[in-house]
Amino acid sequence: MKGWTVTRVWRIDHKIVVAPRIEEAIELYRNYIGREYHYEPYSIEAIGTDDLPNDFEALIREDEE
Repeated sequence: MKGWTVTRVWRIDHKIVVAPRIEEAIELYRNYIGREYHYEPYSIEAIGTDDLPNDFEALIREDEE
């Protein structure tokens, strides 16, 4: 256990979602919106740093077990 892990940050329909894969981010967003949400999100983008092109990784604290 290192104390941290790497994931990604997504912007889906103007909401920030943290998930390692885009499929998981969309699923989390749909759960947040609720059962009545049956459509595809109209806007999805990975959020990264300005320092490196295509650097979309984000550090988060690992859960301590």
